[in-house]
Amino acid sequence: MQEVPPGPPEQVRRLERYRQEHPDVDIQPPGADSAVWCAFRDGNLIVYGFTLMVFLERLEALPEPLNDVQDFDSPGLAAGSLQGRGMAGLGMLGRWAARTPRLAAT
Repeated sequence: MQEVPPGPPEQVRRLERYRQEHPDVDIQPPGADSAVWCAFRDGNLIVYGFTLMVFLERLEALPEPLNDVQDFDSPGLAAGSLQGRGMAGLGMLGRWAARTPRLAAT
């Protein structure tokens, strides 16, 4: 298996800060089971990104607290908000996550 470098130092610091602030979010780097960075909460995919920078931008754009997130397609979001930033609705992400195999924790 090839190891994926985490990214520039400032992105790694952002990632570590996010992990400390959101211990309930499971962040998985690209690897044998996925070509993208993925974030899961309660087993549900909430964000993904092909690069660490884009992944972190999407994570940081989520509304706080995360338990308020229900559906990115809701009419309450203003134009140019999350949906306009390349984020799929949670329904689409859930379908993608259901088709994407995850390695069992060892």
